[in-house]
Amino acid sequence: MAYPAQASPQMTLAEFLEWEEAQEERWELIDGRARMMAGGSVAHNTIVGNVFGACKAGVKARPDCRVFVDSMKLLMPSGSVAYPDVMIACGTIAATDRAVEQPLVLVEVVSPATEAHDRGAKWLAYQGIPSLAHYVLVAQDRMLVEVYHRLDGNWQYQRLSGPEAILRLDAVGMELPLATIWDGV
Repeated sequence: MAYPAQASPQMTLAEFLEWEEAQEERWELIDGRARMMAGGSVAHNTIVGNVFGACKAGVKARPDCRVFVDSMKLLMPSGSVAYPDVMIACGTIAATDRAVEQPLVLVEVVSPATEAHDRGAKWLAYQGIPSLAHYVLVAQDRMLVEVYHRLDGNWQYQRLSGPEAILRLDAVGMELPLATIWDGV
């Protein structure tokens, strides 16, 4: 059964993980409520692919880091579950792992349908991940990136726009030109 997040029954993490196995669609669990993942536009898919490719190339110097695209599950200390558009995690990750628990970078490509959730409940859940150093929100309708950097336990906000702007992800030693993110969009 498909539920909008506000109408879904409250679930524990264990209940959700068991229930999710039987679903054809992908779902997230934020604050105990299941929410079906929205389909993406061509712009969304292109941007996700560009970010994934650039991040994969950017972490080559860090063999302990891996870049994941939207089908890798993220388990959070709060008991929430999400599927970020792009995720970078470093450390020991086995090829058989089905989830990541300690990401350094999370990227969400926002749309009118997902923006409030990505900036609201999901962002609040992401803030509880101790390893998280960068949360990146990428607009798909204009060349705009908003990034939250964790600095001394506090979140610093930065807004970037225009083709000359460069997104810096210091936790993984990577720079990503905005022109690369929107290539082909």
